[in-house]
Amino acid sequence: MAEELRPVRGKLLEIAEPTATERMWIFRSLAAPAVHQPLGCRAAPTQALFAAGLLELWRGEVMRREPVRYHLLRRLSDRQPIGFFLDFGWDFAHDPTREIDLVVPSPQDRGLGVYVDATVIVAQYLFTNGLAKRLRWRVELKRGVMPRRSERQGARLLWRQQERHPVTGEWVEQVVYEYALADFESLGHKQQLDPRVDYQATSARVFDAYRASKPKG
Repeated sequence: MAEELRPVRGKLLEIAEPTATERMWIFRSLAAPAVHQPLGCRAAPTQALFAAGLLELWRGEVMRREPVRYHLLRRLSDRQPIGFFLDFGWDFAHDPTREIDLVVPSPQDRGLGVYVDATVIVAQYLFTNGLAKRLRWRVELKRGVMPRRSERQGARLLWRQQERHPVTGEWVEQVVYEYALADFESLGHKQQLDPRVDYQATSARVFDAYRASKPKG
């Protein structure tokens, strides 16, 4: 039997393995083009693909069927699901460098507080449960303006790239960020806190440090 993953609580959200009911909520959310297209899908996953933990991701004209994991975001105030993360191997299925994507389907559930809380606890969740050694994510550039939130959360910019939109074929400019287990442990050391303990239960200093930290190099 697989070891149960430990949930992690932030200020506003909890991240955990989804229940069967919550997995169906994720599956229904993926049906919307506004959800699956930014992930790199030309179409929503079928129920068979979803049940098998697979997603058909397109990079230009190349499609790869990737094994993915889903991690649910619950609102602490009412325990309702508001979003989810998915992760998959950067170069191969069991690659410890994991690409992550955040999805909050409903616009009314989005906001800076939710975004920062989610990105703090996903790192703690994946690193603490031994699911990753490095996290990477792609951010689409808007009018060539470099995003600043990822830098404030301690990530480092790896490179800029262009990729084709999975449906329209239009070239899209992106930047790729990385946040490593060593960065996670360094942040805890600087704050003199165990980074694997829910920061809600210890101190808001960890949360504040993510917002204030600068990328290395």
